[in-house]
Amino acid sequence: MCYGRCRLKHYSFKYLSDNTFYTQINSKMRREGFFNLAAYSNDPVSIATAKIQTQFKETLPNQIISNDKDLDLVKLTNTLNPITSTQFSPVKNEWKQTNLPTPEFKKKQAECENATNGDQFAHLSSMASSVNTSSRLRCGWVYNTGDYTKGRGALGTINGPIETTASGTWMWDLNAAKKKYHTEICNNITNCGDIGASMYKGRCGWCKKSGKAVPVSGGVAAYPFSVKTACPPTRLQNNANKCTEAFVNPSVCTPLPNGALSRDCLLQKVIEGGCNDEGSMYQALRSGSDNDYLSQLKQQQAWSVYQNRAKQPLDETSLKTGKMTIANALDNFYYLNTMASSELGNGLNYAARDLCFKKGALDSYDFCSELNDSTNGPFSLDCLQNAFKVAGGQTSGKAYPSAATSSKWNALGKWSAVKDEINAMRDKTRSSNRVTQENAMMDFYGIILQNKQTPLQPPPPPPTITARIGEHCDASSGWRKPLGVGTWSAGSGFPRDTSYISVPAGLTATLVNSADQREIVKGPRDFNFCSRGGFNDNVSQIMISASA
Repeated sequence: MCYGRCRLKHYSFKYLSDNTFYTQINSKMRREGFFNLAAYSNDPVSIATAKIQTQFKETLPNQIISNDKDLDLVKLTNTLNPITSTQFSPVKNEWKQTNLPTPEFKKKQAECENATNGDQFAHLSSMASSVNTSSRLRCGWVYNTGDYTKGRGALGTINGPIETTASGTWMWDLNAAKKKYHTEICNNITNCGDIGASMYKGRCGWCKKSGKAVPVSGGVAAYPFSVKTACPPTRLQNNANKCTEAFVNPSVCTPLPNGALSRDCLLQKVIEGGCNDEGSMYQALRSGSDNDYLSQLKQQQAWSVYQNRAKQPLDETSLKTGKMTIANALDNFYYLNTMASSELGNGLNYAARDLCFKKGALDSYDFCSELNDSTNGPFSLDCLQNAFKVAGGQTSGKAYPSAATSSKWNALGKWSAVKDEINAMRDKTRSSNRVTQENAMMDFYGIILQNKQTPLQPPPPPPTITARIGEHCDASSGWRKPLGVGTWSAGSGFPRDTSYISVPAGLTATLVNSADQREIVKGPRDFNFCSRGGFNDNVSQIMISASA
């Protein structure tokens, strides 16, 4: 409940344009008062009062959006007229909006969040210069102290952001956030030559007095009243080309006698550009030859993909020899980091991640996902085979794409034609024409269907394996006969004068003489009956069986 000047009780509102709502309520209350003059319907004051009540009961001019689903605006905006002591609510619950995000909220939130060109510092600077500090609902900044580049703008109040996915410290003062961000940018600079890089140019200068970089604006120190960021104009250098050894800190980036940057300098700039030591770029530079820093990188797929697709490919010649300025080196790696940090999700993005963040990242990318119906060949064998399998075809299919048949598939032209050919083949496996179906089943699945006009013949029986028996206790003289699997008796099953047996692999022969002695012969093996007493011309039974 409120008296005189009506104020809302707390700040849980999502959207309320400036103070218009309060101003209109306040001014109209002072002029007419919210009391019921229905008995004097023709009275001018009564008519005016009715119009005001209609305005605030039916056509609220400003939306009040809340993230509190239980918020009751009737109770929240109860008003007491001190003249009549009549309590009523000029606002109805029908105006309460909790189904966020509403179009108005989304628009305002987008204005706070979006950096149209991806430059978050430029976006923060723009907001800081145009912010209406009298508004209780405006853009603030979520500052990520772990990585300042991951900070984001957000719509909120002094108490915090209303809705954001960014993590960090809420900074309601955009100019303070800008100063902190600006200082962090320049803290990355290790020597004067860095200030010429696009990521620093016009934002950071080199202070000869402190031997460090400081934030600049318009060619002078941007924050001259802070000890860490101050620098006398006469001691400030803004042109990297005019950096001299007199005020450049000795570092790994001091040029070599031939004017080239050392390997260690390039590795340092890889890190300063936003990449890390797990990326293939860093690892290749570290292990490359002294005459060619890129010798270990140029054979990698990530390098070729990035160089072929990037609008600004890496400067191969300069990186190979190190003959480039510090600023150019930083620009190369900073742009690589920009591509790697994007969310494009395409081959270029994955190649950049491989080079900048994690060697091998490109291995997980499916290049076939980039193909659309209008893409022209030739197509990689992997994509042809994948399309065949996705449609249901089997690697055993006669038409399964291979190195030998890839030219046939590529001759179809567009990717849509390749898919149509595969789908047509699949459809033919259900054809009512038997010949068409048989051929398609063989091509698509590698399955042979029975030809009903010429039925399939049963497969031939496996060849019969037999032992061979003979006489004269050797393998070359006298008669010879086969003896198959079974139990055979002397006289009826084999001659009584049998004295030699040859057993092939896969069979075992058990010989039993009249004294019930046994000799087991497991193939492949020959047995001379004369070699064991009591067996020559005296075997009564031979049992042939398959070996276990």
